[in-house]
Amino acid sequence: MEPSETSPAATTTIDSLKDDNIEDILLRLPSPASLARAALASRRWRGIASSSPFLRRFRELHPRSPILGLFASQPDLQQLPIFHPAAAVRSDPDLKAAARGGDFLLTRLEDDPAWRFRDCRNGRLLLCRGGDSLSLYDPVSHRHVAVPRPRNDEPLLPVPLPPGAAEYIWDCLLDGHGEFRVVTVQRDGQRLRAMEYASRTAEWGIHPWVDGIRMPAHAQSMRPMLAAAAGLIFWRYDRNSSLLLDTSTMAFSIVPLPVAIATQTMMPPGAYAIGDTEEGVCCLLHIVGRTTLQVWLLKKNDG
Repeated sequence: MEPSETSPAATTTIDSLKDDNIEDILLRLPSPASLARAALASRRWRGIASSSPFLRRFRELHPRSPILGLFASQPDLQQLPIFHPAAAVRSDPDLKAAARGGDFLLTRLEDDPAWRFRDCRNGRLLLCRGGDSLSLYDPVSHRHVAVPRPRNDEPLLPVPLPPGAAEYIWDCLLDGHGEFRVVTVQRDGQRLRAMEYASRTAEWGIHPWVDGIRMPAHAQSMRPMLAAAAGLIFWRYDRNSSLLLDTSTMAFSIVPLPVAIATQTMMPPGAYAIGDTEEGVCCLLHIVGRTTLQVWLLKKNDG
């Protein structure tokens, strides 16, 4: 009997699809939560779903995202943050699957005591280990992106420094979706300077030193507050003012608090926070007593 001239058809599976086909499928998902759940299918799907070009397209179709939870830093800033899931995680199957598949307990960091928390934005963590580099960690995709410090620069913390040596005191994460920026502030006595890393170019921009800013002894424990839409980073400077870094010009300045807040002698230190409104306006939130929340908006003209 002669062999058949027809060969059996090749088996087609989901893995046979090209990346463009998978992107088209993922773009048709109804929500970011369902995208996170689908991305757990394989490492290849996670890579596609977490790529910068795809995320830009997906956010254009889905401008609002459900909240999976939040990372809260601990009083001891040497410790990693703790993740608190949102209440909806218990009832939404997509959010539940995303929470189970992600590394929100940070177990993949292998309990290395050298890890230090620096900042968090849009679900991504900015960490450092050993002082020689930074790392951007995405708990959903389990992906690390190394951010090396500028070369041929001053010694780094936590290496013991001689008196007067420059040190890195703050690292801030901007634009945590897809492409990102890291703004680092270095101190040398009473001088400060800003450095900016852009993931698009993988290069640092180092800005000139600024003299005359007297930093308090607890400067390293001052947590940054970001007004992302305006590109402004604030730190609580003293009872009457905040330290401001405008990331559009990389210029430092001291901004006085509203008089109604600065003159409250009974206000506990740090009883305010700075961020953005939904319209992208920089705002300051201040708690008065137990029942009142004041909202102050920053005017662009007179500060």
